[in-house]
Amino acid sequence: MGIKQLGADAAPALRRVTPGPIFSGLRSMWRVVVRGVDATDGVMLKLSYVLHRLGGGSFHSWYRGKLNHWASTSRLSNVEYARRDVYLMESGKVDVELVKDFGLKPESTLMEYGCGWLRAGNYFINYLNAGNYIGVDPADERIRIGREIFSIRNIEDKNPTFYGNEDNSMTWMQGRKVDFIWCHAVFGHLPLEDCEDIIKHMKLVMHEDSQFLFTYNPIPDERDNDPTALVTLDVRNFLQPSAFFREACERHGMVFEDHRAAAQKYHDPSVKEQQAINVKEGLGVVRLKPV
Repeated sequence: MGIKQLGADAAPALRRVTPGPIFSGLRSMWRVVVRGVDATDGVMLKLSYVLHRLGGGSFHSWYRGKLNHWASTSRLSNVEYARRDVYLMESGKVDVELVKDFGLKPESTLMEYGCGWLRAGNYFINYLNAGNYIGVDPADERIRIGREIFSIRNIEDKNPTFYGNEDNSMTWMQGRKVDFIWCHAVFGHLPLEDCEDIIKHMKLVMHEDSQFLFTYNPIPDERDNDPTALVTLDVRNFLQPSAFFREACERHGMVFEDHRAAAQKYHDPSVKEQQAINVKEGLGVVRLKPV
């Protein structure tokens, strides 16, 4: 259990039995402790990444290992707890509605790149015809746990396909093409070279009418127009310029369109913990260049 979650779990009981001023003081002290733990965790995370790279490992292999570890120790690995998590169980329907706006039909084929715990995947699977969903995630453990969590929604009856990707080569697709690729909250956790690696290889699973939809974290100032700009928040969180995606797609025979406004109707600022698509995110839609 993380220290933040420990505080969140204890707060309601403390609030009931502790006088207001004392509770406020305890809460302030706890925030100081949490900030200290966060800072220490951040340093240790950066150190593990540096050592991994010095040993010849890639960002992808490091992040894959971390995601698998975090999945195995997460509270969501407790299936009964996960099924009581409103965000996990309900928010994914928003992703499906957004992709439907771009033409997704039950007969379409879709690859979800970064399917994670199947928060959205379970809705895609049940919307699409049998055999038409492919889920890809670096963390095999997240996929395994997600399949167990959402077994109550009979997702296995729809014959989904899953891959724990050790790289971004798309070789596991064995030449199969899909109509849609949905990649939500993935690029914001990757350095630019990994983003370009995905863009470069995603072309291999696209036909002339395919659409590759992804979210990312644009830079909220003029640097968003500089393809070389990058804001590193920490070792696994980045703000990336829209210009980078436009130029990377151009380099690899694709056309990038900025559709961030399309996500606005799926943003409910009054239910922050349940929003699936945040209006601050960029929404890129990519198609192959006409021959």
